[in-house]
Amino acid sequence: MLTQFKTRLIDILQGDTQAETFEDLLLKSDWESLLDAALGALNASDTPCLILIDEVSVCLSSLLAVSREEGSAFMRRLREHQQQYTNIRWMLTGSIGLDHVAEQYGLGGTLNQLDPYPLHPLAPEQAKAYVNDLCDSREMPRMDDYAHEVVQERVGWLAPHYLSRLLDRIEERAGEGSVTPDHINLACNDLLSYPFNRVFSDWPDHINRNYPDDQKIIAHKILKILCSHPDGESTESIRNNPVFSESDIKELCNTLVSLENDGFLKRDRETGRYFFVLGLLRDYWERYQNT
Repeated sequence: MLTQFKTRLIDILQGDTQAETFEDLLLKSDWESLLDAALGALNASDTPCLILIDEVSVCLSSLLAVSREEGSAFMRRLREHQQQYTNIRWMLTGSIGLDHVAEQYGLGGTLNQLDPYPLHPLAPEQAKAYVNDLCDSREMPRMDDYAHEVVQERVGWLAPHYLSRLLDRIEERAGEGSVTPDHINLACNDLLSYPFNRVFSDWPDHINRNYPDDQKIIAHKILKILCSHPDGESTESIRNNPVFSESDIKELCNTLVSLENDGFLKRDRETGRYFFVLGLLRDYWERYQNT
């Protein structure tokens, strides 16, 4: 297939074969024609193909910040590729909810061929098994049930990444001995302290880079409020907080949805209260962002 693609690439360059390497050919090509050639070759292959594009929503947000027309053209072209090259499976991933970004700009219809796949945390028993496997691989004693409960309470959102990073610090604290709640709490403090706290630095960066200016300010106000309320606050109680002006109220609900879609917050469906998804992130925000 690579040979066929190279032949097609030379055709695109109208027979220009002066380039000595495949990379030189790529640099000489017209990227729109090259993309069509690459997708056409993959689509015609007998081998199943999956194209994974990460952070599409960040790309879309950046385009829309410059020009709504550019963002619309990008989404239309992406949809056309999906419709034309039906033997290719597409996976669009990212840290921002693509659907929410598109809907804010009236582009929700460009996503009607995509099936959403929310990423959920590990269930408590899965998290326990995952941590036990990590302990075994590191030749450190497994934690007892109570220690697992303390870990899960402190982490909150049971994502493997944060469980693993916390276990790094627990291992340093406990050494070769049994893990105690004191070891876990000290390890949490270590993870929230320099230099290990950089594991959380992409969260505020995400808001500052990708949120519109009006939502950026509101998002920081919301998270500051929720730092003081571990059990969460309702939309009404957040709205009634004196830190918000009348103009803020218009964007408040959209900002709450954005923070929920982007993994900062979770809304309890029974009480309607919003709270930090990740317990350690709340601790980080209270310590470093709550100014």
